[in-house]
Amino acid sequence: AALNGDFFTYACWGLPSVALGAAGAFLAMAGIVNALRESGLRMIAWVVLGGLGLGQGVMESFDVGGIFSLYVALFVVAAALNRGKQPSGLQSAKGVGLVAVLALSAALMAGHALSNLTRTEGKVAVAQQQQLTKEQKWDFATQWSLPKAETLRVAVPGLFGYRLDSEEGARYWGSVGQSPGWKPGMSGLDRHSGYGVYAGMLVLLVCLWALMQAFRGEKSIFNIVDRRWVFFLSALVFISVLFAWGRHAFFYSLLHPLPFFSSIRNPIKFMHPASLFLVILFAYGLEGMARAYMDEQKNKGSDFIGWIKNWFGDLKGWDRRWCQIMAGLLAFGVLAWVFYAAVQSDLSRHLTETLEIGTDGESIASFSLKMLGVSLCMLFVAVTTMIL
Repeated sequence: AALNGDFFTYACWGLPSVALGAAGAFLAMAGIVNALRESGLRMIAWVVLGGLGLGQGVMESFDVGGIFSLYVALFVVAAALNRGKQPSGLQSAKGVGLVAVLALSAALMAGHALSNLTRTEGKVAVAQQQQLTKEQKWDFATQWSLPKAETLRVAVPGLFGYRLDSEEGARYWGSVGQSPGWKPGMSGLDRHSGYGVYAGMLVLLVCLWALMQAFRGEKSIFNIVDRRWVFFLSALVFISVLFAWGRHAFFYSLLHPLPFFSSIRNPIKFMHPASLFLVILFAYGLEGMARAYMDEQKNKGSDFIGWIKNWFGDLKGWDRRWCQIMAGLLAFGVLAWVFYAAVQSDLSRHLTETLEIGTDGESIASFSLKMLGVSLCMLFVAVTTMIL
């Protein structure tokens, strides 16, 4: 969680409040999980502690903390319903009650800070918004959206460069922060970066393992409760990415008119909960792998090479299919790199002539290709590690 590219780069860029907001969300979810193992006053105490942690995160990160709070509320209801049997009305009511106690505790912690913010900066922001047309409000709110192609940065961090002032071809050439309708020669912001959404190649691979294990149903290493959690977490990650696309897709337009969302900006912030739940999904994958492969240690003996050969020979069922999937991912990655290498001259011309990014279009294109190659090497290391 600490080294997740989203939280880490925001902190390095000068906004550690995002990491503090994520920490508050983690504390709140931990409090809820512990509360559901208890009863009576002990249960209430855990919920209150979780709410205070969430409130601290809201107080530090404001609208980002508010987004985390909504996701935590969904998590609380899911935790109350997913208790190993068919959900009932009583479980639903319990979930709503836990959300209420959590919200009151968070408000106790963060209420004074939010009220002060509303009375000062909030009034100024509202006055500015009232002077804008509906289209201008939309453009202002969605300027920092994640372009769909740049979702690949979750797996390849340097594909579109890093910072605006990076050297040796690492200059950012994507369109995050770009003014709507901007073209070279126009006024406005052409692009802005300094943070990334990289999750980690091994993290993504283990998350994929967990999701595919959950799809195995009764044959899965996960029980029914764990499978529901894996599906729930995966759905939250997927929905968050759709919202993070902002003005580059229609999904955020469904959300933006609603209360709270109409007063915040920058849909790319939805990559924060996506990153948070990827971390939890990664933990589920590691736990499932530990259950599947580490409960019974087989004696390898002194002939390690012979043991490896026997393992490949005996490979069947799920393990065989998973190894084929990993081999397919590697093959696809190699083909993607070859194709990207073949269009380097076109990319360099696009950077220099269309985007008018400067005279270093060739070095930027070369750096992007190199970063894809580095990520492919990381995928190979992750696949090898998982096989071992």
